[in-house]
Amino acid sequence: MLRFQWRYTYKTCSYSNQAIPGRWKVQEVAGTNLDISELVEAQFKLEEQYLALIELNGSISKFAFKNAHELRGPLSAILGLINLMETTDSRPEYLQFLKKEALALDQVVRDINEVLLSEGKLKP
Repeated sequence: MLRFQWRYTYKTCSYSNQAIPGRWKVQEVAGTNLDISELVEAQFKLEEQYLALIELNGSISKFAFKNAHELRGPLSAILGLINLMETTDSRPEYLQFLKKEALALDQVVRDINEVLLSEGKLKP
Protein backbone atom coordinates (compact mmCIF):
# COMPACT_ATOMS: atom_id res chain seq x y z
CA MET A 1 0.00 0.00 0.00
CA LEU A 2 1.38 3.40 -0.97
CA ARG A 3 0.85 6.55 0.98
CA PHE A 4 1.26 9.86 -0.77
CA GLN A 5 1.86 13.24 0.77
CA TRP A 6 2.24 16.65 -0.76
CA ARG A 7 2.98 20.09 0.51
CA TYR A 8 1.19 23.19 -0.66
CA THR A 9 2.91 26.50 0.04
CA TYR A 10 0.70 29.54 0.34
CA LYS A 11 1.60 33.11 -0.61
CA THR A 12 2.09 33.87 3.09
CA CYS A 13 4.91 31.29 3.19
CA SER A 14 2.81 29.05 5.42
CA TYR A 15 2.13 25.53 4.26
CA SER A 16 -0.12 22.58 4.77
CA ASN A 17 0.70 18.92 4.48
CA GLN A 18 -1.91 16.79 2.81
CA ALA A 19 -2.01 13.02 2.77
CA ILE A 20 -3.98 10.58 0.68
CA PRO A 21 -5.26 7.78 2.91
CA GLY A 22 -4.00 4.32 1.97
CA ARG A 23 -7.50 3.04 1.24
CA TRP A 24 -7.86 5.31 -1.78
CA LYS A 25 -6.94 3.92 -5.13
CA VAL A 26 -4.52 6.17 -6.99
CA GLN A 27 -5.31 6.18 -10.69
CA GLU A 28 -2.68 8.56 -11.99
CA VAL A 29 0.32 10.42 -10.63
CA ALA A 30 1.88 13.38 -12.38
CA GLY A 31 4.67 15.58 -11.12
CA THR A 32 8.08 15.21 -9.61
CA ASN A 33 9.12 13.13 -6.66
CA LEU A 34 11.45 14.34 -3.99
CA ASP A 35 12.25 12.52 -0.77
CA ILE A 36 11.81 15.13 1.94
CA SER A 37 12.00 12.73 4.88
CA GLU A 38 15.17 14.33 6.24
CA LEU A 39 13.71 17.81 5.81
CA VAL A 40 10.49 16.88 7.61
CA GLU A 41 12.47 15.24 10.43
CA ALA A 42 14.71 18.31 10.76
CA GLN A 43 11.66 20.57 10.83
CA PHE A 44 10.06 18.42 13.53
CA LYS A 45 13.22 18.61 15.65
CA LEU A 46 13.39 22.39 15.20
CA GLU A 47 9.78 22.75 16.33
CA GLU A 48 10.52 20.62 19.42
CA GLN A 49 13.60 22.72 20.22
CA TYR A 50 11.61 25.92 19.72
CA LEU A 51 8.95 24.78 22.19
CA ALA A 52 11.63 23.73 24.68
CA LEU A 53 13.28 27.16 24.39
CA ILE A 54 9.97 28.92 24.96
CA GLU A 55 9.45 26.86 28.11
CA LEU A 56 13.01 27.53 29.28
CA ASN A 57 12.62 31.24 28.63
CA GLY A 58 9.49 31.28 30.79
CA SER A 59 11.32 29.45 33.58
CA ILE A 60 14.25 31.86 33.41
CA SER A 61 11.91 34.86 33.49
CA LYS A 62 10.12 33.52 36.58
CA PHE A 63 13.47 32.75 38.22
CA ALA A 64 14.82 36.24 37.51
CA PHE A 65 11.62 37.92 38.73
CA LYS A 66 11.57 35.92 41.96
CA ASN A 67 15.23 36.51 42.73
CA ALA A 68 15.09 40.20 41.90
CA HIS A 69 12.49 40.56 44.64
CA GLU A 70 14.51 38.41 47.02
CA LEU A 71 17.52 40.66 46.41
CA ARG A 72 15.52 43.83 46.97
CA GLY A 73 14.41 42.86 50.50
CA PRO A 74 17.84 42.58 52.15
CA LEU A 75 19.18 45.44 50.05
CA SER A 76 16.40 47.77 51.20
CA ALA A 77 17.05 46.75 54.80
CA ILE A 78 20.77 47.50 54.42
CA LEU A 79 20.07 50.90 52.88
CA GLY A 80 17.59 51.71 55.64
CA LEU A 81 20.06 50.75 58.34
CA ILE A 82 22.76 52.87 56.73
CA ASN A 83 20.39 55.87 56.67
CA LEU A 84 19.54 55.23 60.32
CA MET A 85 23.22 55.06 61.25
CA GLU A 86 23.86 58.37 59.47
CA THR A 87 21.12 60.21 61.35
CA THR A 88 21.71 58.81 64.84
CA ASP A 89 24.57 57.68 66.99
CA SER A 90 25.84 54.34 65.76
CA ARG A 91 24.91 51.50 68.06
CA PRO A 92 26.35 47.98 67.97
CA GLU A 93 22.86 46.55 67.39
CA TYR A 94 22.59 48.48 64.11
CA LEU A 95 25.82 46.91 62.94
CA GLN A 96 24.45 43.45 63.85
CA PHE A 97 21.28 44.10 61.81
CA LEU A 98 23.38 45.39 58.93
CA LYS A 99 25.60 42.31 59.04
CA LYS A 100 22.56 39.99 59.16
CA GLU A 101 20.96 41.60 56.10
CA ALA A 102 24.26 41.63 54.20
CA LEU A 103 24.65 37.90 54.87
CA ALA A 104 21.07 37.29 53.68
CA LEU A 105 21.81 39.18 50.47
CA ASP A 106 25.03 37.22 50.02
CA GLN A 107 23.10 33.95 50.40
CA VAL A 108 20.59 34.94 47.71
CA VAL A 109 23.44 35.69 45.31
CA ARG A 110 25.07 32.33 46.16
CA ASP A 111 21.76 30.53 45.50
CA ILE A 112 21.46 32.22 42.11
CA ASN A 113 25.01 31.20 41.22
CA GLU A 114 24.33 27.63 42.33
CA VAL A 115 21.29 27.38 40.05
CA LEU A 116 23.23 28.87 37.14
CA LEU A 117 26.11 26.43 37.74
CA SER A 118 23.77 23.43 37.87
CA GLU A 119 22.15 24.47 34.57
CA GLY A 120 25.53 25.04 32.93
CA LYS A 121 24.87 28.75 32.45
CA LEU A 122 27.85 29.76 34.58
CA LYS A 123 31.36 28.32 34.70
CA PRO A 124 33.06 27.88 38.12
